[in-house]
Amino acid sequence: MDSIAVDPRYRGRGVAKALLDTTLTVLRAKNCGALRLMVSTANATAIRFYLQYGFVRTRRVKDYYGKGRDAWRMRLGPK
Repeated sequence: MDSIAVDPRYRGRGVAKALLDTTLTVLRAKNCGALRLMVSTANATAIRFYLQYGFVRTRRVKDYYGKGRDAWRMRLGPK
């Protein structure tokens, strides 16, 4: 399991897109079946970003980021 994030100073410059595009290319070349991630339920920008890639919300995880800070587990199936 790995974690990636974009420094707030570089958001909105295509960094997240480049990271995810590269990650998907590498994983697909290795025939990975599915990609799963966790994202804060409060992070509407990130959720929209992942939905644009075809991720779907599979489960809400209570207190994942600490008390009162839930996450969505999201999944992208193989293409």
